[in-house]
Amino acid sequence: NRNFTLKITEFVKGLPEEEQNRMGDHLIRTARNVTNCIAEGYGRFEYQENIDFCRQARASIYRIIDSLIALHDINLISEEDLENFKNECNKSISFLNGYIRHLLRKRRQKDEGLLSNKEDNSSQEF
Repeated sequence: NRNFTLKITEFVKGLPEEEQNRMGDHLIRTARNVTNCIAEGYGRFEYQENIDFCRQARASIYRIIDSLIALHDINLISEEDLENFKNECNKSISFLNGYIRHLLRKRRQKDEGLLSNKEDNSSQEF
């Protein structure tokens, strides 16, 4: 979510300049990619495409965790901060997993003809 991206951005500001340019830039771009993928998937107005983009967003969250672990390995993030970020990441993953399950159910209902046009949110405006 946007707050998480802001927290990552603030964290990166505390990294040594060399790491700000390397890992920091990567972390910020990856965090932004999470919400970008969710928005793009929603904007495709098809359940399967939305699911695919949510899966990409989830993969980006795992990349963030991996990058933070790498920073921990070289003592640039404390154990406490790492755990806090991992907890936030895991909450986001849980949310995305639930949303993906919801989309899968809706896609299945649409495929089986069980959704009326009114119930089909795949073409709803933002």
